[in-house]
Amino acid sequence: EKWSKNMTPLPGPVKYQLRHALEKHEKLGNLRALRAYAFVYEEIIEKWIPRLLWISLFFLTYYLFF
Repeated sequence: EKWSKNMTPLPGPVKYQLRHALEKHEKLGNLRALRAYAFVYEEIIEKWIPRLLWISLFFLTYYLFF
């Protein structure tokens, strides 16, 4: 956990294990769910939730005061 405090590069064995795990899951086809989640998060949640919150705030303000 020391490397995460000062953001130095990952140690060699950690890089190897991450690369090995990624290749293993890619061969088994398990990354599709992760890619789908990343797409939903990036395209829908990051873009639309703030917009919906602002719209609902304006609507609520208008509804309560006008």
